[in-house]
Parts: sequence; structure tokens; C-alpha cells
Amino acid sequence: MARVIPQWERRYWVPMYLWFGLGLAVVGISTMFMPGMPVVHFGVLFGTVVLVCLLVASIKVSVGADGLVVRSGVIPIPIKKVSPGQIASVEAQVIQPHDWGGWGFAPARDGWAIILRRSPGILVTNTNGRRFAITLPDDDDASQAAAILNSARTPTPATSTRQPS
Repeated sequence: MARVIPQWERRYWVPMYLWFGLGLAVVGISTMFMPGMPVVHFGVLFGTVVLVCLLVASIKVSVGADGLVVRSGVIPIPIKKVSPGQIASVEAQVIQPHDWGGWGFAPARDGWAIILRRSPGILVTNTNGRRFAITLPDDDDASQAAAILNSARTPTPATSTRQPS
């Protein structure tokens, strides 16, 4: 009988990134029309920063039979995907920004994290030892997502204890 893996999905907003991106868009557009300003350079710079801010202004986290998928909630671009076969373990825990090098997209020596607030989240350890952490809105979300991912991960075959005859 096939296992039934529930699907869990949450989208949450980070208003700081949304307002920062919109504020930069206003500044960028207004400076483009100032005399003597290099319009193309400012347009590319501000456009890139605004796009990045909007990409992370809303995060959509999905877990289920396909593993973990993190997408931008504004522009549906996948940011991170971890298939069940790549998952060694998943834990629900409070994600501390200082453990990962700060807020936002935070690199660490053995992985990276998306930290949008100091809150509960999930820590996924891959089969290759690399880690990925993401904060979630509350304890129940983190516990539920971790339980679903643990049930979805591909079980590693048990090592045979039988000795050759």
C-alpha cells in the first residue's frame, strides 16, 4: 500500500522588504529624471535591487511528497528545492540569525538559510551533510512541516546484519 503524504503550504509576507523595495523604486524613478544622471546605470542598479526586494517580500513554503520547495510569493520563481531523496533529517527549531550569519539569505560554512525573522523554523540536513534552514511564522507550522518532510523523505535501506555463509 502506498504511503499518503499530506501537502502543507504557507505564504508569509515580510513588509520590511516590500516597503524597502517600493521606496527604492520611487527613489530610482525620480533620480532617473534628474539632469546629468546616467539613466541606464541607475535604472539597472535600482531595478535589480527592487526586483530582489520584491522576490523576498513574500515567501511561499511547500512541503509534501515532492519534498521542500521555497518560492517567492510575489514572482513564482523557485528559490530552493530539496527532494525527499536528498533529505537525511529535518528538525523544527528556533532559527537564530546569529547562527547563520544574519538576516535574509544567509550563507553558513555548511549550508545556507532564509531568515526573515527570529522565529521557529525547519532545519533540513541533506544526505551530503549540507544544511538549509528557513524561518516560519509559528511553532505549529514548523512542527507540522518538519513532520511531513520526515515522513516524505526516502528511507535509507537498513544495513544487512546477515553474515555470508
